[in-house]
Amino acid sequence: MRSAWLFLAGLAAGGCAGRLDPAPLQPAVQGDSLLRPGDALRITVWRQPEFSGDFVVNPDSTVAHPLLQAVKVGGVAPSVARARLRDFLTGYEQNPRFVVEPLYPVVTAGEVRQPGLVSLPRGTTLSEAIGRAARAPWVLRLDRLPRTAWCPAATIPGRAGGPLQP
Repeated sequence: MRSAWLFLAGLAAGGCAGRLDPAPLQPAVQGDSLLRPGDALRITVWRQPEFSGDFVVNPDSTVAHPLLQAVKVGGVAPSVARARLRDFLTGYEQNPRFVVEPLYPVVTAGEVRQPGLVSLPRGTTLSEAIGRAARAPWVLRLDRLPRTAWCPAATIPGRAGGPLQP
């Protein structure tokens, strides 16, 4: 029995002795992905509400908007799409100020206001996504929470953070 333990300890020590230096992970950059038909963009043009909104990239790689459909954004990085939109908007305004951000599809299900597919911008945290999809706060049933559920101070007015008591 003792020899078996020594054998296993030797294997474990031998396995840990080797050094593995994998290449460091590179963070994903927003410009790395290409826009494809079906992707969504949130375009916000300052003082131009008719150009602003959430739009889908059409199968022909154009923006699904009556005026912006002249701009081809499919198959290019968001930075290239932004430059093409700038060139187009320059025809309407000398120095257009606008923001273009790709939206990413997220599925919401369960006890939410509107289950289904929603589009959220990059950088949306999990808690923000849940907050956008959750039921209205007044529908939350405190009697269904476990006795040890933790309550942040801002959740229930007039109570400090601590365990909930139904």
